[in-house]
Order: sequence, then C-alpha cells, then structure tokens
Amino acid sequence: WQWSFPGGTPSSSSQEDPVVVYPEPGTYDVSLTVTDAFGTSSQSYTDFIHYTDSVSLITNTSNFAQDFENSNFPPTAWELESPSFSWLSTIVDFGIDCLPTTTTYVDHYWIQYPGEEAYLISNKISLENGVSAQNWLTYDYAYSGYASGYDDGLRIDISTDCGSTWDSIYGAIGPDLQTAPYESNAWVPTCGSWASDSINLSTWGLNGDTIMVRFVAINDYGNHFYLDNININGDNILAIEENNSNFNIAIYPNPTKGIFSIRTDAKDMRVEIYSTLGRLVSEENIIGGLQHIDLNGQPKGIYFIKLKSGTKIEQRKLIIQ
Repeated sequence: WQWSFPGGTPSSSSQEDPVVVYPEPGTYDVSLTVTDAFGTSSQSYTDFIHYTDSVSLITNTSNFAQDFENSNFPPTAWELESPSFSWLSTIVDFGIDCLPTTTTYVDHYWIQYPGEEAYLISNKISLENGVSAQNWLTYDYAYSGYASGYDDGLRIDISTDCGSTWDSIYGAIGPDLQTAPYESNAWVPTCGSWASDSINLSTWGLNGDTIMVRFVAINDYGNHFYLDNININGDNILAIEENNSNFNIAIYPNPTKGIFSIRTDAKDMRVEIYSTLGRLVSEENIIGGLQHIDLNGQPKGIYFIKLKSGTKIEQRKLIIQ
C-alpha cells in the first residue's frame, strides 16, 4: 500500500488503513498504489476527502437557527447517519405558520425496519456561559401515526466530545409524539397540525460547552414524521427591570416570519409587545406555560417583548423577517 494525501498529515502512508489529519476544512485529493504478486495498480481520486467543520456561537445577541430552506440537504456541516433509511428534505403546503415550507422528514410509512434508527446530526454549537445563561433548544414537529401499535419515535441526543459519545436528553414514541389523529394513508401536515417543543439545555449542565445535537428517528412502520425550525436561543435579555426574574423563558423561532411561541415555567404571565418606536402592538396572557402569538400583520423589523409575572419583569428582543 502506498497512499498519497496532498495537504494532509502525514502526506503519505504505507499502512492499509491510515489516519490522516487535515489543517482546515476543504476538499482533498487522494491517490493509492497497490502492489502484489500480480503487479502494480494505481488510482487517483479527485476531491475524495470532504472536511467540513462549522461552529455556531450562541450569545445573548446571536442564535443558532436551521429552517432547512436552503437547497442543500443535509445543511452545510450537518451529517446523516443510518444503515437502512434516512432523513429527507421535502416541501409541504402547511408549516407551523400555515404557509408552504421546506422541512426535513422521515418516511416511516414506507419503511419497515422496526427499532432501527436514522440520525440527523447538527454542526458544532458553542453555548453561552455564565451563572444566568439560559440556552434553549426549540423545534417544530408534526406526526400523525398510522395506527395503535405502530409507534415511531424521536430521541434527541447531545454530544460534548465531537460525536464520540452521546447522552439522551429527550425521547417520545407513538401517541406521545402525535400532533394529529391516526392516518392510514401517507400523511402530510395540515394547517394547525404542527406543534412546538423546547428543552432547556442549561439544566443539563451544558452552559459553555461546544455541543452537537443528534435527532434520532426510530422506525416502527408508522407514518411520516416532520421536523422544522430548529433553534438554539441564548439568554437574549436586553434589560431587566425591577427585581431580577426567577422564571425561565423560551421564545421561538426567533427570528420569526410572524408566528412564534413563548414558553415559560411561570404559572401566569402578561406579555406586551412593542415596536422600536414604543407602540404597543400586541397584548397576551399566558396561562399554562405556552402561548402561540401571530404578528403576521406587523412590518418586518425589531420588536421588544415585555414579560410580567407578579413583581418580576423581563424584556426580550424579537425579530420579524
């Protein structure tokens, strides 16, 4: 065996299965010459090595967002792993905002590999640190199921060592995952059939870590599962008035196209949304921890959300694109 790895370290090797390190992302050529009792054979491979490495930094002013609208799938620096089936990209007529959207999905309806898993793995994400930092993972999903006993599942794993090991932070199967009634035909989302969920990554002790998120589709020959608008939001607190708050808030997706959700652990919360000119554009009460808000009628731009619970007040920034 005689390998040649231009740009790599080592740049050549006589091992059968060499390990090569490249200094930066890019595409690299490889050539191999093999000699045995029957002679010598050489082969060159152009752009054989594809090295991508992207780290998204989460701060109090920047978020990680993946809406799958780009034509590339998987998205740049994301990975797909599965021996039998995979996550795919598709356009549906109705997304979380009841408008057409590009989403990723798993075609469980036509796949019969019960118990097998397909992985969709994010690029690296550097989470905000600090005592008061709150890093939330939020996402939209839609799933109908096929019938009782055909229980597809979703699991979310986190890695802090570049994918060498994974820890599960969420899991649901069958009825616990459904957002719509059972459907015996191949199902596509309808207006109102999506749901949103959020996970506080800070409670898992991940503040300050560089993580990768793995979305695991578990097949049970059920029906299509859709996933969209994956966000990781940092603290995003612009100002704190009166007493420091002791409730957790997630606002997603942010930026938004107009419809977004607010999730909180406060039992009762007043929400006021203001334009940059100080005009009150919306008022809501959140009871039970989750509220969907529609600002489709408002111009694109920056808005401020004032959140009140008892004597506690917070202010957050919202961007409408």
